[in-house]
Amino acid sequence: MRRHGGMVISDEVHAPLAYPSATHLPFASLPGESASSITFTITSASKAWNISGIKCAEMIPPHRNAVAAWDTSEMLRSTPNLTSTLGAVAAMAAYLDGAEWLDSVIDYQAGNRDVVSLFTRTELPVVGYVEPEASYLSWLELPEWLGQGNAGPAEFISRAARVSAMEGADFGPVSKDFVRLGFATSWPVLLQVLDRIAETIKGGSVK
Repeated sequence: MRRHGGMVISDEVHAPLAYPSATHLPFASLPGESASSITFTITSASKAWNISGIKCAEMIPPHRNAVAAWDTSEMLRSTPNLTSTLGAVAAMAAYLDGAEWLDSVIDYQAGNRDVVSLFTRTELPVVGYVEPEASYLSWLELPEWLGQGNAGPAEFISRAARVSAMEGADFGPVSKDFVRLGFATSWPVLLQVLDRIAETIKGGSVK
């Protein structure tokens, strides 16, 4: 990477939501001199503390000289002035005083993750699922026949079960049989979502 003058932008916005059983390893901390000298680390309180709407994120450059390259980047020119004063104040409050709140969120989301795991294992064994080590996004590998034709599996589920999910194909062709489903919600709502998906996959109709 360094030989060709390349740089790495490491999106670590979801890192604060790592579960206790996992350890987040920042890309810039990888062994050797190279990673730390070529990495722009992107982080934010937006996901973990649920303050996305008030707009604030942080970029940590690899060294002082890299700041000029960032300031003149096409990415920055295309999205100017996106940080708000309220967002900056909220981010500081989250980082300084939000640890207890974040711990409770992680604990609740760990329960949601376990609900998805148990449900797919017992009610939807045809669905592939690997528990995430962080955050609130589940990747469900659906049967190949689901959503065949013009509609992808997420669109099929949206129409038949009235559950919103993202097409795996949006993240690359290798994920075409997957849907990305968020589980950052209450347990009753999550169970209703899973019941609707199960009923659809099993061939039932959602009323």
